[in-house]
Amino acid sequence: MPPGRVPARRNKVEALVPLDEVQDEPWVAPAVTEKDPWGISVRVIPEATAHAVWAAFLTFAGHRFEALGRRVLKSYFGGVGTLIHGLLGGVLGLLLAFRTNQAYGRYWRATESFGNLRDALVAAARKAAYLNDSDNAFDRRLYRAIVRHAIALPVAVAQGLKDAEEASAFESILTATEIDEMVQAHDLFAVPYSHSLFAALGVLGRPIRASDDGRGGRLALWSTIDAHLADAAHACGVLDTIKTSSPPRSYALHVRRFLLLWLATLPAALLCSWPSEYCFHPITAGFVAGTCAWALYATDELAHLVGQPFQRFKNKHPHQTTFPLDSWANHIVATLRHHVIAQSVLERRIRSRSWVVTLESCIQPPLDPVAPHNDNKTPLFESAYPALYKRPKANLTDDGDRETDDDDDDDDDDDVPVTPDIV
Repeated sequence: MPPGRVPARRNKVEALVPLDEVQDEPWVAPAVTEKDPWGISVRVIPEATAHAVWAAFLTFAGHRFEALGRRVLKSYFGGVGTLIHGLLGGVLGLLLAFRTNQAYGRYWRATESFGNLRDALVAAARKAAYLNDSDNAFDRRLYRAIVRHAIALPVAVAQGLKDAEEASAFESILTATEIDEMVQAHDLFAVPYSHSLFAALGVLGRPIRASDDGRGGRLALWSTIDAHLADAAHACGVLDTIKTSSPPRSYALHVRRFLLLWLATLPAALLCSWPSEYCFHPITAGFVAGTCAWALYATDELAHLVGQPFQRFKNKHPHQTTFPLDSWANHIVATLRHHVIAQSVLERRIRSRSWVVTLESCIQPPLDPVAPHNDNKTPLFESAYPALYKRPKANLTDDGDRETDDDDDDDDDDDVPVTPDIV
């Protein structure tokens, strides 16, 4: 290419991530043969087996008593019955779809609440880092206490949602005194650990509000931290609501009964929908009915597990829930600790005076002295600068007239206050 010539723009746009790498990610394209962590396929095997045996039995009876069986089926479950069975199958599919969407909405709301909890705690820790810039040792101790309680909060929330609160999880985060007081409130009054931590964070904000110097800086800092803590409390409230509430049990029970009725009449519909020379073999009918039962019952079981994200299900781990509580708690704790480490590195850089931000630039200058308060209800400027205002002394004569003691009686402007020139 000649020098000075701009190369032509390529029409082909290169992807930031190769497509083959994206397709290999499990959350983008999960493999069909991947092991189900919830074991839904195994949980519905008894129901599917029962319907398979029922379908095989009805088909065998239809073959054994072909004349009587097909006459009864054609009389009571003829073409109209097959049509009704198909229509009811469509209604059942809609019910399962609505139930699954409702359950996934609850699961995703729990995910969003944990994300909001993370954002609120990180924002509160970032605002509290202003206390670490102060020369006052108490402010730095206050900052460390706020960060400790913020790091312990997601652990307490996860334990409360699992109903497995253990004080030993806070030994590497809180001090021994703080843990003892929290355990005492839990043992005597059944106060959850998360409530104790929120109350402690609220009390830790009181010295910030009380140390305001009149300029409103500390008051604004306290207000911002308190607002972020309120957002964190709201997220915890949403999580507690999802845990304590559940979809209407009558709805789930009706769907399960509807599913049982539709699958129980499926073999009769299969027998009536085929001519006599193409009737299903009992083994084939059992396989078809069992497969349909497995798919439908697995969908209903999936909706049940997703709709109760904090409920324990039977597996090898007694405290395991469908929602990854421990993973989210560890993620929030790691995020807060990373923020504290980054803040410590920046603080060391500021104190070394090797950066554009120095220690002196982070400290506010003191306030100017305030003029003394006067009780004679005179203007503040006049009380602060009395030499600029010369008022004549007024005396009353015998006739009741006002008489002044000025030396110069010819000056008519002596009773007018002299205002300073504004430069």
